[in-house]
Amino acid sequence: MNLYFWLFALYALLITPVGAQVHVRIDHGVHYRIRLQAAGLPVLRKKDQEESRETQLQSQDVMKGMKNGDLGLMIALIRQGHVQRILRRLQWRDVEIRARISFADAARTAVSYAFVRTCLQTLAPIRTLPLRGRVEMDFRGEGTRVSFRCIVSARLGSLTAAVVRLWLAAAGYRAKRLTAEEEEYAAASH
Repeated sequence: MNLYFWLFALYALLITPVGAQVHVRIDHGVHYRIRLQAAGLPVLRKKDQEESRETQLQSQDVMKGMKNGDLGLMIALIRQGHVQRILRRLQWRDVEIRARISFADAARTAVSYAFVRTCLQTLAPIRTLPLRGRVEMDFRGEGTRVSFRCIVSARLGSLTAAVVRLWLAAAGYRAKRLTAEEEEYAAASH
């Protein structure tokens, strides 16, 4: 076995560029299209299965699989900066958000449009993403539509290192929570 060959192979693997093209559209249902690439070659293409049979996404369906511990874990990881480290490793290109706000009630449409536009104008000076977008209002009552597209890329080695750090932080948080629960149980049983 040649050590130099294996070191070169490991180095080539770590510098391999990986990327994703993501398009999510919310319009009478949630539609998505994801294309993953490694070294410029397509690895995975995924899109929603049935365009004709759309179902409304309900809030109880979204929160069904989440437990309070999962939400606490996510908040702790965000607060400690682990999620931000992964996001900094990603190179964002062509981020585009398009929204059409349209309700049956014209006043609700106007107030919602003003709220979204004010929030986006407030966040515009502090953004670090190359973000383009458009928010428009429609008084015909055809329904609100939101579309999000982006291209994300990173090097496999730096992304792997950031994911391993995130996994270790999550394992540490779960271990602390389990230890606290065991101590609480032990104190209650005496």
